[in-house]
Amino acid sequence: MYLRHRELKAGKEAEFERLPDDVIIGDGGAAHSLRQMVALAAASDGPLLLTGPAGCGKKVAARAVYAASPQRNHPFVTVNVAALAEQNAIELLFGIGAEQHRRARPPSLFAQARGGMLFFDEIADLSLECQALLEQLLNHAEIPGMPSSPKRNSAEPTDKVRIIAASSQCLASKIGEDRFRQDLYYHLSLLSIHVPPLRQRREDIATLIDYFQMAHPAAQRFVMDGAALQLLEAYHWPGNIRELRNLVARACLFHPGRPLGARRMAALLTMGQPLRSKPHRQSKPNDLVGIGPGFNLKAYLDDEELRFIQSALQQAGGIVQHAADLSGLKRTTFIEKMKRYGINQAEFKKKG
Repeated sequence: MYLRHRELKAGKEAEFERLPDDVIIGDGGAAHSLRQMVALAAASDGPLLLTGPAGCGKKVAARAVYAASPQRNHPFVTVNVAALAEQNAIELLFGIGAEQHRRARPPSLFAQARGGMLFFDEIADLSLECQALLEQLLNHAEIPGMPSSPKRNSAEPTDKVRIIAASSQCLASKIGEDRFRQDLYYHLSLLSIHVPPLRQRREDIATLIDYFQMAHPAAQRFVMDGAALQLLEAYHWPGNIRELRNLVARACLFHPGRPLGARRMAALLTMGQPLRSKPHRQSKPNDLVGIGPGFNLKAYLDDEELRFIQSALQQAGGIVQHAADLSGLKRTTFIEKMKRYGINQAEFKKKG
């Protein structure tokens, strides 16, 4: 029996919509506990540390804290720490040194977040020099050379900037390697929330699939049978919720409105994995319904992947970056797969 997606509204299938980025989806115990911790954090104005593996939803948790907090009408500014160039990180974050330039520069990220929240995504990658300045601010200290330094002890709420930091790396190990300041860690972890990986939220997988399908037109939404769902619930999800969301996007794109069994779902999972990765086995081969004597899984997956890559290029008009985005793959991975199957990009370019 096929499981139908549950996005009916007033008896009609919903049109696709832009999904909110501050809602924690799920009915399981882990999701419920996470929402409770988010509510607790939202009532505070101190620093918050979010931990958990990459793709598990730490930014969603941060946005949920913001949406439920008194700062929700003020800015929420994200710092992509990995993208900060070390040579100008201090200027971008704190505005120090900006006066040396002749041309006007935009306000620092701290200034932009005045009265709201500043979210450090992957705080472990922040340079030690920036860590020292951040520790000073958290310690209620004014920073020389910092324009309009936020006054953490000010009675005015608009003068404060709440710090939320997230890390998928073990900060304790970073401290042991002298790559992360221990005093900063203790400041940030005044309140700490661990966002669990998807493998610890298997009971939410079906709900999350229904939710992510709502971002796609109703005609593209797929249905799946019980064996496909069992396959997904047994999978180890190294990419966590991000990987699941990409899987849903691929299924909607290449199997719109069609019933999906375990075979096709297994093929879709394989397409999203890096080349040369070793399969992680948690289920027995005969757990997959429909696989029997004479079935060649490798040949089947290769055929599905080839069709997948060709379909992506066809829809993207031969533009590799666009095709990779449609597929939920990195551009380099997509190109490797093209080379593997001898696919010529020029054959898919639109004429005229």
